[in-house]
Amino acid sequence: PEFAAFEEGCKFLGCVHVGEKVCGVKEALSQGKLARSRYDNYLLMYQELKNKRRY
Repeated sequence: PEFAAFEEGCKFLGCVHVGEKVCGVKEALSQGKLARSRYDNYLLMYQELKNKRRY
């Protein structure tokens, strides 16, 4: 939920806040407006879901 406030700074509508160059969430992270621990937890969940097999 705390990412929503920064998503308007994302270049793409489907931004996943991982590898995009223009990302409002990553910009907020670099400015200290978003906790590193929250973003790191997001990355862990993102990778887990990405690597999950689809049956």
